[in-house]
Amino acid sequence: MNRINVVGDSLIDLSFALPRQFIHRYQQQQKLELPFGEKLSTEGYALDAGGSGNNVAVGMHRAGYKVWFHTGLATDVFGDFLRTFLGSNDISVDEGESMTQTPISVILRAGGERTIVTARNFPSSCPKVLPEEDWLHLGPFHGDLDKLSSIVQPHQVKSGQGISFNPSIESLEERSRGLLSLLKTVTILFVNLHEAIVLTRLPQRTPVEELLSSLRRMGPKTICITDGERGAYVADDEVILSAPALVTQHERIDATGAGDAFTTGFLASYLSPMELASQGALLRRSLGCGIASSAAAIGEVGATRGLLDYEAIMHDAERVKVRSLG
Repeated sequence: MNRINVVGDSLIDLSFALPRQFIHRYQQQQKLELPFGEKLSTEGYALDAGGSGNNVAVGMHRAGYKVWFHTGLATDVFGDFLRTFLGSNDISVDEGESMTQTPISVILRAGGERTIVTARNFPSSCPKVLPEEDWLHLGPFHGDLDKLSSIVQPHQVKSGQGISFNPSIESLEERSRGLLSLLKTVTILFVNLHEAIVLTRLPQRTPVEELLSSLRRMGPKTICITDGERGAYVADDEVILSAPALVTQHERIDATGAGDAFTTGFLASYLSPMELASQGALLRRSLGCGIASSAAAIGEVGATRGLLDYEAIMHDAERVKVRSLG
């Protein structure tokens, strides 16, 4: 398979680099603390195309896949910027209903981490028709999940299409009927540790093995949980795997898009026509590729500048130490 279909958002990332002096620790948790009512000077800024759907679409193109991408684009100058960006990456864009204003994320970077403030005046665009061939990836959806589910579920039954899903934190908190229906439909679920806890409603210190088991009972065949500098976990009905991150907190430049880069690396391997001896071996390789892709992304400013091609992902994945938890 050398093609993937992506549904997700495109927006503008405007990031500012702040000195470490604004980072403070309270009760074992780091906080970004800014003086109230004052003017601040930053160490630099960057304006990039962003949005989880955009990041995965660009990453999969970089990894050698042909990409069909359904997204909403505005009629303003930033919408034109995004159209040019996607066109320059040879991505086939299926535009949804037009918006008058592009969503924007203001990203405050400090100490290798980031705090993101996002303004969305319009819901995510919902496709009316989906391609029936190849893989389908659903990015975070900020809108009516019941409507999206009513389109995706019968489509999957008809096409038999494999689907991966990275839900938004808002949808996990709401736990709507549409979300729960989609979870029964998808093949692979991508969430971070905090999102896994929110979705399962289990206690904060629940062992990751219990989180993986609880998520699998909701329907997805394969679960991927990312956990920052602690790495990531993958499980299906036969294996539970873990791998540490390749980059430490102190080596990070910009964590924006790290989860999307993991998704890109994982799917680039998982959908590769290269045959392996077993499903467990495929998950092992894909976990390593997800870790490698994420490490490359956070070594550059912006969510897509550090994304690798397929050969580079596979090469860097050889450094990842994947181990079995059961």
